[in-house]
Amino acid sequence: MTRYAQHVNAEVIGGDKRPENGYLVISIIELILGVVLLIWPVSSLVVVCVMMGIGLLVAGVMGLVQGIQVPVVGVLTQGASIVSIVAGLALIFGNAFFIAIIPMTFGLIILAGGIYKLLQVLNGPKQTASKVGGVVLCAVMLILALVIMVHPFGTMDVVMRFVGVLLIINAVVDLWYLFKRRRGQL
Repeated sequence: MTRYAQHVNAEVIGGDKRPENGYLVISIIELILGVVLLIWPVSSLVVVCVMMGIGLLVAGVMGLVQGIQVPVVGVLTQGASIVSIVAGLALIFGNAFFIAIIPMTFGLIILAGGIYKLLQVLNGPKQTASKVGGVVLCAVMLILALVIMVHPFGTMDVVMRFVGVLLIINAVVDLWYLFKRRRGQL
């Protein structure tokens, strides 16, 4: 077993709460971001970019500190921490650029996911009712992606509210997991 694996096992077995505390902070930031996006979807984009930047900055600094405290963490983790810090600073100070590309990015992600899922459905087993339903759902995804890409700022309100709901759900699940883990139920 490597020194790093021994350190991680010692943290988990010894009850070190530092990783859980970082997870808790990220979950709370996600919850706040989700609520902000749900209430003020478009006007809050600058706030969201700054908060995401702060989150990346904190995660990067925490990674560098951990890399200094535990030298066996490695160059890759420290490199990722530096990238996180740079991305955080870019989001904090250059958020106008990111706000301009957010709608198109969501459209491209939905389009790529729709194409991938459509190919999976079409290459699946013989004709069934679920295959027809899968094709219909993929078609809806592709149409949604095209609408977002053709009219990105007109759909921004709906897209940002959707992202807000997803962030809230993710944060609640993470907080539930932490609560259960701290009570010894996981």
